[in-house]
Amino acid sequence: MRHRELALGSALKLKAEQDRKAAMGRVADGFEQAIGIVQAVSSEIEVAAGNLNRTAEANNTLIVTASSASDRASENAQSAAAASERMASSVIEIGRQVQLSENITETAGGCLADVSRGSADAQTAALQVHGFARSLSQQGNALKIEVGKFLETVRAA
Repeated sequence: MRHRELALGSALKLKAEQDRKAAMGRVADGFEQAIGIVQAVSSEIEVAAGNLNRTAEANNTLIVTASSASDRASENAQSAAAASERMASSVIEIGRQVQLSENITETAGGCLADVSRGSADAQTAALQVHGFARSLSQQGNALKIEVGKFLETVRAA
């Protein structure tokens, strides 16, 4: 019995040692994977840093371009001031044209009012015609029924 217990104890120790080695192997594999991920992330960070550097250089170029554009905008503002003086005389002419347009609009408004009244009258007439048509249709149906009765009476006689 003692021999069996020793054999069982040895087997358990061997199994525990194998389990421990397998667990350590899994831990080592996990560390290797983690190191691989850290290396990949490090490479991505390096690429991102290069991109940021290029972006900074591009921004410097844009700042120089914006400064030049600002100078041109100042020149354009001076030109716009001169143009606005010329435009003032044009505004006076436009005012005269607006007054003329107002007069034409008033005349057109009167015409539109006449057309609106005519449209309302036409609508009233259309409603009356529709009423007459409905009445005529009803009378036609009644006449059809009466003629049918009359013909039945004639046939029966």
